[in-house]
Amino acid sequence: MKKRTILILIILSLNFSLISAFAQNPTRSSIFDRYDRMLETLQKKNAAILSPQNYARALEYYKKASKDFDKDNPDIPKIRRRLKQCELSALKALKNIEHAQDTLGYVLRLRNKALDAGAPQFAAKLWQKGEEKLKDAAEELEDDDLNDARDKGKEAAGYYQQARTVAMKNSLLSEARKSLQAAKEEHAAKLCQNTFTAAENAIKETEVLIAENPDNLAAIRQKASEATYLARHTLFLTKQIQALKKNNQNAEMMLLKFEELISNIAEPFNYQPQFDRGFGKPVETILAYIANLKSEQKRLLEENDSLKTALLKLKEKESGISEALQKKMELEEKIKKIKALFTKDEAQVRVQDNNLLIRLSGLKFAPGRAIIQPEYFSLLTKVQRAIRAFPNSYVVVQGHTDATGNAYKNKLLSEERAQAVKEYLNANLNSNPNQIQAIGMGDQKPIASNKTAEGRAKNRRIDILIALPK
Repeated sequence: MKKRTILILIILSLNFSLISAFAQNPTRSSIFDRYDRMLETLQKKNAAILSPQNYARALEYYKKASKDFDKDNPDIPKIRRRLKQCELSALKALKNIEHAQDTLGYVLRLRNKALDAGAPQFAAKLWQKGEEKLKDAAEELEDDDLNDARDKGKEAAGYYQQARTVAMKNSLLSEARKSLQAAKEEHAAKLCQNTFTAAENAIKETEVLIAENPDNLAAIRQKASEATYLARHTLFLTKQIQALKKNNQNAEMMLLKFEELISNIAEPFNYQPQFDRGFGKPVETILAYIANLKSEQKRLLEENDSLKTALLKLKEKESGISEALQKKMELEEKIKKIKALFTKDEAQVRVQDNNLLIRLSGLKFAPGRAIIQPEYFSLLTKVQRAIRAFPNSYVVVQGHTDATGNAYKNKLLSEERAQAVKEYLNANLNSNPNQIQAIGMGDQKPIASNKTAEGRAKNRRIDILIALPK
């Protein structure tokens, strides 16, 4: 019995020793977690720029405390004192950040606009100067020198404004400038003067739009897209003209190629064009065929709507089914038929938030391009059939990209691709042009991980949203 009592006392003594040792040597997380979160908050609020001195002090105290903790016999009270000093500096930094946001709010707004335009990448020197001046202004605020802070803030705003303008020009016009320079080196100014001049003017007009009103993004992007097309067209024409000059037979081959292309267009109409009097008559004939098809298509759609209305009334009369239930059954049948239009590889169709979502997984674009290849026309024809099922419904074409590359350029690319799909649908629907809206979502709404090639491929997509009748 005595031995057992002694054993129990020994165990209790060991447990007490372990508890005491733990109390004297707490874990790193129990001491540092709170301050880790505090520094993370400062980083998110751009403390290094908006309160550089206080942030630097907070970071210095934290590093010293961390270094002390890593010693063999850490002095815990000393570490806590350093972390307390870190906290005091962090609180001062947060207060100064609020002061900076109030005093330099307009500068920060310009900074955000420059950032959205890709200034760190496309106007690096101007961006860096703006960052340095903003940091100087924040330091003046930390020293309670409001006048100097405002003066340096104005300088920073000027740099950010310049950086935004330069970044927009460099990002939106880089391809146009590159193509036009390549065309210039091939003597485009002499070989195709009109197209070359038009491309030059389009680039200049884009630059003027950016300088005068950089917030008018829709007009700027449209003009930049026009400039890019004209520059690429200039380069293409220049190379074709040079080829013709080198070999006279190429002129005959090119004309025959045009005839072949026109014949291919005419083939679905069972029309065999004759070119002994030039291209005018065949082109006019084909246009007449197309106009007739569109007219017939419109008539058939109107007739179809009329038949649907008559059928609906007949069903209601014969079965006595309520109007609401009848509409529900008709809607379900429409959705069922639309789903049957697409194969699994072409699209996924489902109802989402009172919209019919058609996710066009089978529609692909070349990297960095927004041109729809002919191989996808049949897929978009199926989309048109789906839209015709809801002739008065609002339609949204959403463009999405993966997260690779610059977010600003991704958003522009997604908008261009969505616009290309919208234009194709409008050209073949004969519908109200305001019925369809194109939106570029960039990389903001992924449906898969951007860390894998498979996930990125899924994120690069076009979504069609058709508003369902309520």
